[in-house]
Amino acid sequence: MKVTQHLQKEEVIRCLELTNQIKAAARHFFERNGFVEFDTPVLTFKNGELYNPTFNVMVDGESLSLVDSPQIYKMLLMFAGCDRYYQFAHCFRPIAHENNKDTRICEFIQIDTEMHVENLDNLIDTAKTLLENVCKELNVEVKFHIIDGIWCRSKFGVGMKPDIRERDDETSIVIIKHMPLTNGERTADNILMPNHHIFAKPDEFSKEKDLMNITTESFDLVMNGIEIGGGDMRITDVRMQEKMMDIFAVDTEKYRTYLNELADYDGKPIGGFAIGLQRFVMALTNTKNIRETVAFPDWR
Repeated sequence: MKVTQHLQKEEVIRCLELTNQIKAAARHFFERNGFVEFDTPVLTFKNGELYNPTFNVMVDGESLSLVDSPQIYKMLLMFAGCDRYYQFAHCFRPIAHENNKDTRICEFIQIDTEMHVENLDNLIDTAKTLLENVCKELNVEVKFHIIDGIWCRSKFGVGMKPDIRERDDETSIVIIKHMPLTNGERTADNILMPNHHIFAKPDEFSKEKDLMNITTESFDLVMNGIEIGGGDMRITDVRMQEKMMDIFAVDTEKYRTYLNELADYDGKPIGGFAIGLQRFVMALTNTKNIRETVAFPDWR
């Protein structure tokens, strides 16, 4: 299909217009609530701190990479004294070995936030209020449901994408609270994978508890059966962070610059969340393939 043919499809035009409306509504919410928009780098040096080995770029003889999220950068903003941050962040992740490619794309945009926040409930309330405000501006009535992470895994499996709508014409967002630390999944190198990431604060660490049954101060957002985002309280204790890295076989020396900054931090608790913009549009429009939500999905 020609590029212009894709751009002229009614469903694509509808999704692109909705994307613009969502961004405008989200920006209104953030500006009214004291968030400051920052742009963080998408290119980073191969120096060990922020290196994604999948997407490599050579610039003036230097090896750089495309970051998969602003996670480290936005936490450094919090360490430096920024109170509330947001951006519409471009993120880059491999999909070659992923299942369900209809909901995945190598480059996507996420509504990204970070803030000083007292606890998980307050963080979830911010995410819920954002979504309520955006949906209200779109004239979409949405129902929210909160369920427990361990229960959700036992009921719906490790995919954890429940669709509990009573009717197809409803819009429902399930907030899965206290996600498991891990679902036991491993990489090709047999390295244990976290459910969220290595910066999510665990509810507790106990030698008597299996890692599969440890939860984190985190949540996922599932809209009409599509995972659109999630967030968590961050680890702000350097010893806890090093322990988490050890559990998931992460070389702490590769994060030494970040860990040194974390060791000096003695401020307020930190939390953040992100909402995938294209998946949000998919859920609102009942679009079956994420490529229908972007202007140039596979253009060469």
